[in-house]
Amino acid sequence: MVGDRKLAERKHGFPKIRRSCAQAQRDGYQYIWIDTCCIDKTSSTELSEAINSMYAWYRDSAGCYVLLADVYNSKKKGHDFFTSRWFTRGWTLQELLAPTRLQFFDRDWKSFGTKFDLIDNISTITKIDLYALTGGDLSWLSVARRISWEFLPSLNDTTRRYGLLFARNIRD
Repeated sequence: MVGDRKLAERKHGFPKIRRSCAQAQRDGYQYIWIDTCCIDKTSSTELSEAINSMYAWYRDSAGCYVLLADVYNSKKKGHDFFTSRWFTRGWTLQELLAPTRLQFFDRDWKSFGTKFDLIDNISTITKIDLYALTGGDLSWLSVARRISWEFLPSLNDTTRRYGLLFARNIRD
């Protein structure tokens, strides 16, 4: 993508990259890391290393943006949010639990709240304890409790395996 900007601009995900960078700049950040383009998924070694490191990367980040491309009107904060596909993705667990600052955007890149603004709704959707969502020490939660979080069964087999692996291996 670095070598051919015109080609990159025609890619489906390019607007997400552009808007993420613009938001990061508005928030005063000099750098941004975007999982969908910063991990070489064709390299099993790099993918494995990323999977094992992502929780720490999110935890140590200054902030994390979540684009809910299927949420159409952030002002309503209603049904679209509760049924967003984001809550069924395997990466969601670490994106949701690890960062101290998590900001949600609707499909038009309108911010409609932080994890803490929406925490009761998020807990209702995911069945994840408020203790975990507010930055509690996850190592104190049993593996059984972590894998019982209700949204995991809705995942497809690949993302369920990843989510379960993550839930079992949460470390400091």
